[in-house]
Amino acid sequence: MLFSSVVCGIGWSIYNPLLMSCLMRYSNGNSDIIIEINYWIINLSGAIGPLVGALLSDGKSEFPFFLFSGALFFLAISTLILFPYKRKKKLLEEKQNSPQLSAVIENLKNDILILCKSKASLFLFFSFFSINFIEAQYNTNFALHLTEVTKDGPNALASMMIAMTATILILQPISIKISKFVKLNVQLIIGSIFYTVGILIFGFSFSVSIFILSAILLAIGELIIAPKIQVLTGKSAPEELQTTAFAFTTMGGNLAFFLGPTLGGLLYEESFRSIFIPFIVIIGISTGITAMVANIYYKKHNTSA
Repeated sequence: MLFSSVVCGIGWSIYNPLLMSCLMRYSNGNSDIIIEINYWIINLSGAIGPLVGALLSDGKSEFPFFLFSGALFFLAISTLILFPYKRKKKLLEEKQNSPQLSAVIENLKNDILILCKSKASLFLFFSFFSINFIEAQYNTNFALHLTEVTKDGPNALASMMIAMTATILILQPISIKISKFVKLNVQLIIGSIFYTVGILIFGFSFSVSIFILSAILLAIGELIIAPKIQVLTGKSAPEELQTTAFAFTTMGGNLAFFLGPTLGGLLYEESFRSIFIPFIVIIGISTGITAMVANIYYKKHNTSA
């Protein structure tokens, strides 16, 4: 199971930056809406996937694993069949002009250095780190707190997650419409406020219904900020660096999932309300603020250019 998780993680790390850069490249100037729709579809699949798996086997069969992996394999083969000429032509060109491995590594190192020197990219890295650091608490330290203060922690957590998913699916289309009339920095500040209030309500509540309210507020903060980080990542990098830029920003999220449970757990054990909650509030505030600063540097760079 651990090996399977590692392989899936590697696959996602390869697939997601490529997908995001393709969406940016072929959006015909509608990247903001395309990224928002992609985010909505991901949450829709996240809601449907477990339900389909449960209906098919109820955890008593391997069939859903074979079904979903078979669907992914079918999509991969379909891509090769639908675009054979372009693919063969591209492969032939790459074979004739393929650089040495050392040159590939050197180019990658140079690309990373360029992104590290970009203040917009660095702030987007930290913004994605912050948003995923909070997400890493859901199934770890938030779950521990729910178990301590409610009679049925697992059901309380499940109710929170359902509320978050439903909120994103219902409000994301509305957010897309509203975002056309509200400045990006204002949206990011509003998203940070929702995050902050949601965390505070969670930290000082003992009622399942209030926990669900905090989940709704957290979801609103996420649906406002998360797609904006992806859009800014694509816009702030030149086209030839977009895939690397998305991979670089995603590294912030991976780092958060690596550090989040352990660091959050240490703070949780020290003191939940006097140390853990204030720290998570700071992280919540930083999700939108760091993205806002990244947007400022992006605009400043474009103006000077």
